[in-house]
Amino acid sequence: MTALVRIAPDEESDDLSVFRPERRARLTGQAKEWLHKSVPKETFKAYKREWDKFLAWCAYNDVGPLPVLSDHLTNWVAERANAGHSISIIEQGISAVVFFHDQYNVAEKHMPDRTDAWRVLSAYRRSLIDSGWRPDEAATYTVDQLRAMVATIPDDTALGIRDRAALLVATGAFARRSQLVGLDIGDTHFSRGRVVLHIVKSKEDQQARGRKLVIDPGAHPQSDPVGALREWVNTLSARGIRSGPLFRQTRTNTTPLGYSILDYRLEGRWLGRVVKNAVREAGISAPSGRTYRAHSTRASGATMAFRAGKPSAAIAAHGGWSPKGTQHHTYNRPEDQESVTEGLL
Repeated sequence: MTALVRIAPDEESDDLSVFRPERRARLTGQAKEWLHKSVPKETFKAYKREWDKFLAWCAYNDVGPLPVLSDHLTNWVAERANAGHSISIIEQGISAVVFFHDQYNVAEKHMPDRTDAWRVLSAYRRSLIDSGWRPDEAATYTVDQLRAMVATIPDDTALGIRDRAALLVATGAFARRSQLVGLDIGDTHFSRGRVVLHIVKSKEDQQARGRKLVIDPGAHPQSDPVGALREWVNTLSARGIRSGPLFRQTRTNTTPLGYSILDYRLEGRWLGRVVKNAVREAGISAPSGRTYRAHSTRASGATMAFRAGKPSAAIAAHGGWSPKGTQHHTYNRPEDQESVTEGLL
């Protein structure tokens, strides 16, 4: 990490007690290591990328980064808006600055006020909307479209069996891609025609308590997550693989079976490729302003549940959302929603 730069919080103050090393003075190396691990790896990597951009901007503009003055943070956000950066990236940048100020133990009273930075970002968002921009939400598919997508994936190869299972399980579990690729074989349990998944960790589960998730079989072979997952687990078992990553890499070779199943866990971006390939092969087009990607599995599963009339609280619990919040309602995105005025005029 970049060395600390001790800077007076403003020109009128001679108080240089910006950093509070006493907060970490008695921590052992082990404690520091566990604290570092408490931040999800992908989140830290994303924040680190934005923090490096911020440090480069500060160096170019001869601005002290720690602690940064509120006006300088606002200037950085405004400059990124003028450069046409995405809303989500700028939001991530602001969060990264706050995160690393906290990592470096900047006293609370010297943390930058983000009010103006967020106001600039809000104005930027409004200007984009006025010019026709809309948030790029993950497009959803219906159960009939899902069956068409699955039908395009071969069922006679290890890769096809794996991808079928992944697409159906991700949809049925309302899963994030990180949750799906994080599953181990031991996290699956078949019981009474259902499959019970043990979600060890997730973005919403900051305490890493884990949770059990039950998925019922589908009404159609092409939309049956239980049957598809059982077939993949049996494929692994036939090769003597009964532990370790559930969704793993395969490699085509010259063995009698024509492929090898490797020990390496797949990365999350693989699920996005599965979704995109399947909708393309099935001839499904995303509506304006939306794209099909890995998150479409989570959004589609929740949307199907809403359309089927499932209780809102049950949907929130299944997807890992807070039952007291409203975030799960943002995943109700039917692409073929019937108009309330249809047949009225």
